[in-house]
Amino acid sequence: MTVKKKKVPLTANNLTRGIKNHIKVMGGWAVRVNTMGVYDQENKVYRRIAEDDKGVSDVVGCIGGRAIFVEVKVGADKESKYQKRFKKEMQNAGAVCIIAKNMNQFINDLDEALDYVSQHTKQ
Repeated sequence: MTVKKKKVPLTANNLTRGIKNHIKVMGGWAVRVNTMGVYDQENKVYRRIAEDDKGVSDVVGCIGGRAIFVEVKVGADKESKYQKRFKKEMQNAGAVCIIAKNMNQFINDLDEALDYVSQHTKQ
């Protein structure tokens, strides 16, 4: 039996969906985070998010008790200063942080990070 693989275009939405699914298949938990401002129709104003919330990663997850933060960057998209700050704060707190540009790179980086954590964590 031959299984046909569907070629999925590389978009931020597709990559984000794939990352969430991969984390869940690994037995973890993941959710997409939306930190964009929201338009308040009643007051006719654009409500921005709090300064401290800027830069939160696109995907937040957990695998084996380890916090995972994934920033999705497709094409020429680059990290903002807020995203760099958030990543540094989470890494200092012991979380795994990955900048994902495509699915293969994300899977490799995640595997390496989790291997490193398991080798350097006292049981």
